[in-house]
Amino acid sequence: MAQGPFQSPQYPSQNPGYVPLPPPSGTNALAITAGVLLIVVSLIDLFGGIFYAFGGAFASQAGHAAEMAMDTGQADPQAQSDVAAVQTTGTIWQLFGFFLVVLFALAITAAIMLFTAKAPMFVMAVGGLQIVADIASCAMLKHIGVLNFVGVIAGVLAILGALSISKRAQVVPAM
Repeated sequence: MAQGPFQSPQYPSQNPGYVPLPPPSGTNALAITAGVLLIVVSLIDLFGGIFYAFGGAFASQAGHAAEMAMDTGQADPQAQSDVAAVQTTGTIWQLFGFFLVVLFALAITAAIMLFTAKAPMFVMAVGGLQIVADIASCAMLKHIGVLNFVGVIAGVLAILGALSISKRAQVVPAM
């Protein structure tokens, strides 16, 4: 292929003064893995949050209805304390469900921050909230499930990914 004054070489190596650039330092695979896992866990949190919120609202309203039914007649103190416990548990589950829905949005945002290698402190905070949410879920249900382990692993990886982003930002000078 003839090269005229206005034609560039087809490949950079055909240029006589070409000096190859060093390969990029690579992407931060840990941050990308943590981001993908955070997205998966955030979807689980969204559905769990919806079920917790609706289940808590149902339990709270059932306790309220039982309390109204007990007001009409004589009720033993044990039944009254049970109804109060159901209402309290329903309210706690409802609040936890709303927390999980908010955590869904935070985790999606943290995953984007991991992909773009920005805001490591925010990502660490969301990773910590993810760990707390899964431990709280285990405590509330008195059951440890596989998805709780996945959530804790996602939180730990998010923290480690954020630490690798912050360390990488200290090493690589800004251009």
